[in-house]
Amino acid sequence: MKHVCTFSALMVIICAFLSPVFAEDGAWQLVRDEDGVQTFSRQVEGTDFLEFEAVIEISASVDLLDAVLLDVANYSQWMAKCNGSELVETLDDGSLMIYYIQALPWPCSDRDMVFNAITTKDRDKGIMEILLQMDPDAAGVGRDKRIPMRTFQGRIYMAAIDKDKTEVRYRVIADPAGTIPVSAVNAFTKTIPEGTLLGMKKMAVKEKYIKAAMQSQKRDSGKNG
Repeated sequence: MKHVCTFSALMVIICAFLSPVFAEDGAWQLVRDEDGVQTFSRQVEGTDFLEFEAVIEISASVDLLDAVLLDVANYSQWMAKCNGSELVETLDDGSLMIYYIQALPWPCSDRDMVFNAITTKDRDKGIMEILLQMDPDAAGVGRDKRIPMRTFQGRIYMAAIDKDKTEVRYRVIADPAGTIPVSAVNAFTKTIPEGTLLGMKKMAVKEKYIKAAMQSQKRDSGKNG
């Protein structure tokens, strides 16, 4: 069955107004500043889809936020518009292969994908970076008649401000495939980084992640000792 998702002309017009006008290709533009989160967008060469990045300060350590990210099965509790996730495999280099279901606005159907989460961490500098790279050839996508994402790239960057406060940035650009107007995709994608960071902030107060971070710090202290 062919999946076709068509927005009304009114929706296209509204979304077009939501997309920012750029004075210069590649320059980051502030598009939203609410609830302690700043969201920026920029054009990327070779595509009409915009790249978005949000930044927030969270009262939690890098280790605590890492514990939230490692709990893959519960992404739907806090990642914006996530309708499900599961850990497919932990690779030899320590990166995670993750199956992910992305909800889209009605009347569009959910999309799915498999991406690799590749982490680098510098404990001395209090920095962690996670690159999210979709595997276009991964098996197991298109479950339950979902449409696989065409492209997806993401980046989560965390830098310690002090031992109990972290600046977090989440960047994403995506093509959900199908017949959705580019302006509508951009208007939707703009909400993802902010919603995800606010969700992470709420999860950071949960006791299980606080305990997991303490255990991680003890293990690392033992290795260094």
